[in-house]
Amino acid sequence: MSSPENLRADAVESVVELLSAAAKPLAFGVLKKNACLDEHALRNALEMATAQGRAFRWPDFRRLQYFWFQSAEHVARQAVLETSSRLALSQTALIEQARKRVRGLSREAMRPIVVNLVAEGQLRKVGAFSAGKLLIRPGETGAYSASARAFIEGKFRKAGLDPAAFFGSLPGPQSAALPSASPPQPGPLSAPPPPAALPLPASPPLPGSLHASPLQPGSLSALPASPPARDDQPAAPASPNAAELLLGAVRSMQPSEGVPVTAQRLRHRLPALGKSEFDAAARELRRKQQVFLTLHHDPFSLPQPERDLLIDGGDGTYYVSIAIR
Repeated sequence: MSSPENLRADAVESVVELLSAAAKPLAFGVLKKNACLDEHALRNALEMATAQGRAFRWPDFRRLQYFWFQSAEHVARQAVLETSSRLALSQTALIEQARKRVRGLSREAMRPIVVNLVAEGQLRKVGAFSAGKLLIRPGETGAYSASARAFIEGKFRKAGLDPAAFFGSLPGPQSAALPSASPPQPGPLSAPPPPAALPLPASPPLPGSLHASPLQPGSLSALPASPPARDDQPAAPASPNAAELLLGAVRSMQPSEGVPVTAQRLRHRLPALGKSEFDAAARELRRKQQVFLTLHHDPFSLPQPERDLLIDGGDGTYYVSIAIR
C-alpha cells in the first residue's frame, strides 16, 4: 500500500538523504534533479523536513534558494570559533573571515552571532596592538601570538625593513650557547654549529649527555609498539562478505543511480555488522574504487552518539554517506 502519507514520508527521507550527503548547501534546482520529484512534491518535502528540524533554508544567493541539513547560523558559529582559534581579529575582520564559509549570510546576520559568543564566554575580548579590541578563544595564546607577529611584520615592511631580521634574532643560537652550565645542555645540542656552541669548559658534559643516548634507543624501541596498531587498522577490514553485503545494500537503497545513501540508513539495513566491521567494509570498498564516500565537514561538532553513526575513515576523517562509483 502506497498511501499519500507514505509517499510524502519517502520524499522527505530522500530529500534529507541528499542534504546530509552534500558537502555544502544545495540549490533548489539541484535538489529537484537528484530527488526525482516534481516542484510541488519537493517543496512539500522541504517544508516537512524543515518543520522536523532536518533541513534548513539558507539565505538566497544569486537569486537561488539553498537548503542544507545544518542551519546557516550553526555553520556561522562554527566558522567564527574556528577562525578565532587561529587568529586574534577585530569583530569586523572576524566576521569577514567567517563569512567566507557561510555563503549568502550578511554581515548584519553575523554580528549577533559574534555578540552572543562573547556573552556565552566562547570568545574573549583582549587589547589590540594599537587601538581597539581583538577577539580570541579563551586561553588561545597561539592565536594572539600569530596576530602579534603579523602586526610586527607589517610595521617592518612599512618601514622598508625585512622582518626576518627581527624574528630570526629571537631564537638566538648564540644566546642558547651562552649558558654553558650542565643543566642547559639541550641548548647547545640544538645549535646548528656544534664547534661554536661547545666552549672548552662545557665540552665534558656534552659528551656525557651524548653517551647517555643509549636511553633513547630504549625509549625509541617502545615507540613502534603503537604505530603497528595503527597499521593493523586496515587489517581488521571486515570479511569480504561484509563488503559485499554493504555494496548490495547501497545498490538496493539508492534512490537513483549514483545518489548517495546515508550511513545511518545502511546501518539500519545491516544490523548484523558492528560499527568497526561496517566502517572497515566501507573503507575497503573505497580502496577498491567501488564507491565514493562523502566527507563530513565538521564531525567533531556532533555529539558522540551522532558521530558514531558516521563512517570512521581511520585517519581522523568521518564520512556521512556512500555512493556507487
